[in-house]
Amino acid sequence: MDGKELENLETKLTQLEIATEKSKTLLSSGKRVAIKRHLDALQTTANEANECRRTVEAFKITNKEELSEIKKWNDDLDLKFEPADAAIQNLEHFLAEAKKAEKFVTHEEELKHEMILHEKRMEMQAELSSASSSAPKHQKECKESERFVPRGCVYCGDLGHKAVQCENVSDVGERKKILARKGHCFNCATKPHRAADCTSKSACSQCGKRHHSSICDQAKIGNETDKHASGDKQLMTDGGSGEGIFPVVVIK
Repeated sequence: MDGKELENLETKLTQLEIATEKSKTLLSSGKRVAIKRHLDALQTTANEANECRRTVEAFKITNKEELSEIKKWNDDLDLKFEPADAAIQNLEHFLAEAKKAEKFVTHEEELKHEMILHEKRMEMQAELSSASSSAPKHQKECKESERFVPRGCVYCGDLGHKAVQCENVSDVGERKKILARKGHCFNCATKPHRAADCTSKSACSQCGKRHHSSICDQAKIGNETDKHASGDKQLMTDGGSGEGIFPVVVIK
């Protein structure tokens, strides 16, 4: 067998060992760009070392060496590749977790931006409402007609359930974003005004604070049904306007 191929293999194995040791230092630094670059280099070196290994193995087979000896030689080489394989897995895991963290931060910043825009929009609508010259009678007629217009769930539009019972949109953060996009009040979840200007006296049924029950961090889907089933006495609302709904008992 040509000694050059064996020498190339030893060189690549040495490079692989050096690169593997360097991985520990880079992981401690937390420098994502440097870690990504080193991961590419480590994988390339491992692939090159494996190609040299296959070349030497082919020479051994051609020279009719015992298969048991070739197997033992391969097993010994596997032990030299194992630290590099573990280092590659650790580097890949670090980069995957870093990407998840970046997406989470981006989502939080997006939600914060939506909240700022929502407050600005509410302020502008309040200014426009105060400057409006519409007749009070006309406004009253509009409000009276609104009471009798059936409203679907503010989050998904389904007429079959209330906002607090919506299972199609169950994430509180997504619900807040929908209210912000529609320009709805965070207290009654329907009217285009700021929560500070809301005339509804309803409070969150979960924590008692002044916001709609459907956007409470403590809320759980279906809790209204569970409370009624247990015999608790509380005011039912339509889940949208914040107005009370009183049960009617018919006596025959």
